[in-house]
Amino acid sequence: MRKIAYFVMVTLLVSLSFSQTVDEIISKNLKSRGGIEKLRRIKTLMIKGKIVNQSMEMPFVLWTKKPNMVRTEITIQKNKMIQAYDGKNAWWVMPLLNINEPQPMPEDYAKQVKEQQDYDSPFLDYKKKGYKIEFLGKDNLEGTGVYKLKLTKKNGKEYIYYLDEASCIELKMEGTTVKDGKEIRGETIFGDYKEVDGIFFPFSMEMKSPSSQGGSQMIIEGIKINPSISDGFFKMENYKKD
Repeated sequence: MRKIAYFVMVTLLVSLSFSQTVDEIISKNLKSRGGIEKLRRIKTLMIKGKIVNQSMEMPFVLWTKKPNMVRTEITIQKNKMIQAYDGKNAWWVMPLLNINEPQPMPEDYAKQVKEQQDYDSPFLDYKKKGYKIEFLGKDNLEGTGVYKLKLTKKNGKEYIYYLDEASCIELKMEGTTVKDGKEIRGETIFGDYKEVDGIFFPFSMEMKSPSSQGGSQMIIEGIKINPSISDGFFKMENYKKD
């Protein structure tokens, strides 16, 4: 009986210790990013940049509006691709796939678009979002000491984050995407952090996966915080062709 009580006590203490560690790491992360209050003041974002894949450059603009609206426009060979989610419905315009008028997005793609809601911070108010975070210990990332955290979203999808041990800023994320019905493991390397209105954002994101040769890089050229964006901008029925 004493052994059982001792085991329960040790397990509880370890659990509390890990919980405290997670809270401390996330608190430091949010402070390094600019602070909780500044991050909470973000209601809308507009991000401009380009995606570089080998020798091809694809300009893009991304808009987000809380709690869950997102729209991305990418120009590929003078063709504008649109992917959007208005909080209820996901839709797209994909000229390279002969989809020249807005259509509901296939569910596999729609799931990925619906998840694109954490451009401010995946850790901000994570409990209110229904996320769970576990501390996986310390590691080494190319000579830099890091903390490893596993973030599990409400839908069960899991992501592993590597946070700089000194600043607790995000350096790398591992996760899965779905392509043609298959889950593909990939990673994103965050870098070139810059300050925008007192908040630090990564201006470089290098994306790699076993299925892609050389991967791709997202280079941010500008970010606007809280631009005026109407809800209708994200709705399929309000689409206007250029």
